[in-house]
Amino acid sequence: MAKYVIEIPDERVGDFVGSTHLLMPYTMAGHMGHHDTGLELTPYIEPVGKAIEDRVWELARIISTMEYEDFKSCFACDVYGLLSYQEAKAKYDAWLKQNIREGDEVIYNSRTKAIVLIPETKERYSTILTSEFATICVSHDDLEKTGRHFKNVAELLKKIKEE
Repeated sequence: MAKYVIEIPDERVGDFVGSTHLLMPYTMAGHMGHHDTGLELTPYIEPVGKAIEDRVWELARIISTMEYEDFKSCFACDVYGLLSYQEAKAKYDAWLKQNIREGDEVIYNSRTKAIVLIPETKERYSTILTSEFATICVSHDDLEKTGRHFKNVAELLKKIKEE
């Protein structure tokens, strides 16, 4: 089956569009009429951009995998019932920047993945373990959280501290 998109000026829609079929206007012996072609019409609706859909689904995936305590500290409400996508995304982004903790995966210098070992000092610095196995102390301003959290790293560090 072939599909076509036909642009019909608003003032002429009544000439060509029946309730669900394509009409063909005609004039015969001074009489104007419409012939129903029997071809079904489906209104064209602009598709939502794929990039927008991808961002919405990515945020939904992240929210659905958040631990309950993180969810509460980030949103402090029922995100699905009360917030628009833009509001939820803004809250999540702000929470990511503020809430750095042991076991969080971060990106340092816009390219190096690392895990947070010591989350924060008074000066807002964290000690991180880079993917090259170097430990460095960096400002929170130089870190970007990925949203991933490795609970086992935090638990291991807790065990080490206790023993």
